[in-house]
Amino acid sequence: MRRRHSALIGACLGAVIAVAYVGYVAYDRAATPAKPNLQSASVGEVVAFVANERGLARLPKYEQDQFLVAWKTRYSQDENQRALKKYLEGAPEQDRAAVRDVLYRIARRQFFEDARDYTKLKNENGNVYGFLAGKLAAAAAETAWVKGNGDPTKDLSGVMAAGLPRNPEDLTKLIVSDTTPEERVLGEQYLNALKNVREQEKKRSSP
Repeated sequence: MRRRHSALIGACLGAVIAVAYVGYVAYDRAATPAKPNLQSASVGEVVAFVANERGLARLPKYEQDQFLVAWKTRYSQDENQRALKKYLEGAPEQDRAAVRDVLYRIARRQFFEDARDYTKLKNENGNVYGFLAGKLAAAAAETAWVKGNGDPTKDLSGVMAAGLPRNPEDLTKLIVSDTTPEERVLGEQYLNALKNVREQEKKRSSP
């Protein structure tokens, strides 16, 4: 009798767990926004996806990187970039803060991936200088884009970088400080290597 009673309790408990799991999966799917088509989605749809904690932040790393490349491609076009600036300026601060938080976390992840790639390349006697120079050029292009390439009507820095350092080097320092001790060592070595290459590039370009 006890065995039957225990088996019945076990079966009921298993059924409850199964129903709860199915319910969670259904909720998770319903609450997860669909990834927008960056060629046709409205600015509002794109920003909502980026800001949603179940949106861009939940994509696999490779898909996050692909999405951001496509995001920049679309919003590098003059009118699209102005539309993005206008939308963000009119959006609630909590939405802008959510966008900044997601983009910062992705930038932090990408920084340490680059730092590990640099360390590996250095250990393998690879083209470290070319790698670092390429990263500096990409960072400069990214900064120019955020600032509207000198056009104040396209400058996104006021809405996308509020509360964050405007200087790429200072932002990198912030990322390095927001780490575990092990990551800090890795990040500082990478940061110092970038500084050295930046100084050499300045010397090359100076008359």
